[in-house]
Amino acid sequence: SLPFALLGVMAASLFKGAGELGFAKRALSNQEPSAERQSVRLQWGPLRTLSLVRWTGLVGGGLLLPLFLLIGNWGSALQLTLSLALIVTCLTAEIAERMLFFRGVDAPKMPGGIYS
Repeated sequence: SLPFALLGVMAASLFKGAGELGFAKRALSNQEPSAERQSVRLQWGPLRTLSLVRWTGLVGGGLLLPLFLLIGNWGSALQLTLSLALIVTCLTAEIAERMLFFRGVDAPKMPGGIYS
């Protein structure tokens, strides 16, 4: 039912965020130049705004809005509004993530790349 689905969204968001933070930490702790390190630097350099949209969507749509829906005893209109906000926020975060994937990959031979 709905509470289990919301808990699933929250768990998936936590695992996804923790995995990505761990990847970024490992990539940045390695002092040798690597494609992973360059990708993380691109995401938090020239692509910072897109990264912030993505992480805001992950936290807002993946953790906060489901939590509000779980703990609140909302009326049906507010519950519908929060549910739609959750869907829009998660969809926005997913689109931002896909844009980051294609723009933030260090591929020096690809035309149109961002150079730092």
